[in-house]
Amino acid sequence: MNFFLKNIFLLFFFTFTFSFYLEAEDLSFLKQQAELFFKRKEYTRCLQMYEKIFYQEKKITPQMLLQTAFIYEGLGEYTKCLYFLSLYYHYIPDGDILIQMSNLAERYKLKGYERSDTKAMHTFYQQYYFLITFVFIALILYGFIYFVLREIKKKPVPIPRKIAFLVGLGLIWWFFSLYNYQKEGIVSTDNTFLMSAPSAGSELVSVVNKGHKINIKQNIDIWYLVEWNGQNVYVRKTQILDIPFEK
Repeated sequence: MNFFLKNIFLLFFFTFTFSFYLEAEDLSFLKQQAELFFKRKEYTRCLQMYEKIFYQEKKITPQMLLQTAFIYEGLGEYTKCLYFLSLYYHYIPDGDILIQMSNLAERYKLKGYERSDTKAMHTFYQQYYFLITFVFIALILYGFIYFVLREIKKKPVPIPRKIAFLVGLGLIWWFFSLYNYQKEGIVSTDNTFLMSAPSAGSELVSVVNKGHKINIKQNIDIWYLVEWNGQNVYVRKTQILDIPFEK
């Protein structure tokens, strides 16, 4: 019986390993073929493969995101172009990409891509997230060790240093709360209804066309609670391209 179970386990293990190997090989082949088509400027065939990798395999590299955006822009599909640029920016925050999206959105009179000092600071924060986090943690540890050593030596901590430490903690908390990533989305279809409540029978607030970027606040069944012109409204999920991409 043990021998039988052992063979079944080995068979299952090798089958799983082999299927995983075949899948990896197939994905690698698709990527190589897509890159070859892109170099040959056979963009239609390249796009078909990139879409398969993205939507079916759920795997794509930053380079593919940029190339896919480039192809869509050439086809005049500005919504998809902005979507893939936004995905690229989500993984690799690049100020030049923000400028590119802003210029494209301005051309088609789209909202949600405006450049600002806040977005520039957010880009800087995302680029140096680990370094900034490390510095803040080091400062907190330094302050904590300082207080402990003073306590061990039975020496009082000067009031100004206590205040500075508390102010520093407050600033760090404010910084991280300010730059917490907020889920976004791009309207994918024209004549998209924005409703006052998560119901098809609720009051219609506005009708928007594709391409606008919106902040997603909450997930409610088949609806998203989003912000539009400073107002909370509801839109069907099927009419939104999620950033980051929902697998």
